[in-house]
Order: sequence, then C-alpha cells, then structure tokens
Amino acid sequence: VFLYMLFTWFWTSEFILAFGQLVIALSFAGWYFTRNKSILETDTVRWAFQEVGLFHLGTAAYGSLIIAVIKTIRAVILYLQKKAKKSKNKVAEYVMCILGCFVWCLEKIMKFINKHAYIITAIYGYSFCRATRKGFFLLLRNILRVAAVNMVSGFVMFLWKFSLPLFVTFLCYLSVAYHTTSSQVSDIVAPLVVTWFISYWVSAMFIDILSMGIETILFCFIADEEMFPPEERFAEGELTEMIHATAKLHAESKGRTYDPTTGTSTGNYESVEQADAQAHDRDSGAGHVEIVTAQPTDDNKI
Repeated sequence: VFLYMLFTWFWTSEFILAFGQLVIALSFAGWYFTRNKSILETDTVRWAFQEVGLFHLGTAAYGSLIIAVIKTIRAVILYLQKKAKKSKNKVAEYVMCILGCFVWCLEKIMKFINKHAYIITAIYGYSFCRATRKGFFLLLRNILRVAAVNMVSGFVMFLWKFSLPLFVTFLCYLSVAYHTTSSQVSDIVAPLVVTWFISYWVSAMFIDILSMGIETILFCFIADEEMFPPEERFAEGELTEMIHATAKLHAESKGRTYDPTTGTSTGNYESVEQADAQAHDRDSGAGHVEIVTAQPTDDNKI
C-alpha cells in the first residue's frame, strides 16, 4: 500500500510538472509562429492551457508515468540499500549504491528527453513517442548549436539563481539590522535564512520557466529553418542575427562558408546540420541512410 501511494504521489507531481512544461512550451511556440506579434495578449497562456487540456493530456500522462516508475524504482533501491547497511552486508550495499547511481542517471536522461518531447509536441502537435523520436534527431542534427545556447544560458541562469537570493537576503539584513530594535527582533539569523530559502524557491521557479522558454524558442527556430524557405520564415530581428552568427561559427569550424541569406553553407552538403548528420551516420556505420533537406510537407506542418 505504501509503495502504491508513493507511486501515485510521484505520478501526480510529475504530471503537474509535465502539464506546466507543455503550457509554457505551447505559449512560446504560439508566440513564435505568429507573424503579427502585436495582436498577442495574455489570452495566449489561456489558449495554451486549453490546448494542453484538450489534446495533450495523454502526452503529459505518458511522460510523467515514465519518470514516476523510475522514481519508484529508485526509492525501492534506496530502501534496500538502507536495509543492507543495517545488516552490514557490504556487497549488497555496494550493489544497491551502483544501481541507485544508474537509476539516478536514467532519471536525469529521461527528464531531458521528456522536456524536448514536450517542446516538439508544442510545435508539431505530435504524440509523446513520435515527439520523442523527432526531438532526438532534431537535437542530434543541431547538437553544437543547442550545446552553445545551453551553455551560455545555463551559466547566466546559474548566476541569477544564486545571486538574486543573496541580494534579497542582503536587503533583508539591512532592513532588520538598521530599521528594527532589539526588542522587536531577538535573532537576526532566522529571518535571513527564511528569506534566502523563499527567494531561492521563487527565483528557481522563474528560472525554470525562462529555461523552458529559451529551449522552446531555439527549437522553434530550428523547426522554422527546416520547414520553410528563408523568405517565409517566422524568425526576425536580433534572434535571426544571433542564430546566424552561431551557424557561421559552426560552418567556419567545419571549413565552410555560411550564407545567411539562404541558411546554407558551401560544400558537399546543403546545410551545416546535414553535414553533422552525415558525419554521425558514417561514424555509426549507417552511411546508407539518405540525408535530405526538410521541406514543408503535410507531415510537418504546424
């Protein structure tokens, strides 16, 4: 009974998280694939809630179920590890420790895959399994571009996540130390600790939303490149310039010349992404797979 309740708790919490990620991804994707962005209002989030509730609950349930199963297995392994430690069975304890590390890594990998599957679902409207497959190969074709954006954004968000709570805690210290008397506050440490935890929790939530938004915009840009010719793409302004700068550096690292007007590079391939995919196929022994340029067909319309 306890194991069932634990599994139910894991599934429910992960389902709520998956639902939120889908709403965020769909909101950003809806913003990106709107040509006249001046007409967008706060109804975009309400529309995203409605779309997820009507059409993508199965995707959220499927993805959260996988994470819930892995978490339940991890909890069982942790329980067995504690039992082995009490019985002083070193071999069983080490085996459970290794299994626990493996399951922890598997959980992180599946969360990473699920996150991008939700983004693909928001862009194309695919089911979970199909979105997982397309997201994996889309990520594989653009691995350097995604890695560069993730490293920069990850570093900036890491600084924000820890600097913002410190700043708020410092403001709390100034308020408590210089604007209150000893009769009003008996201990200055407790308010500072509570303030730091609350501010860290709030900043972490906003940073998670920002991270999901950055990932969604990046995947929207990549899907935009693969589905539409340059004159029909939705990207505009600084976003296009930034992505083209990244693609230019990528092409130069491959010894090619990048053309920002067409989004292609000179050489034996029509795009930098195709070169990466072809190189991966050669390394994996799958050189017989034909790499073609993605075109806007009925199968990948938004």
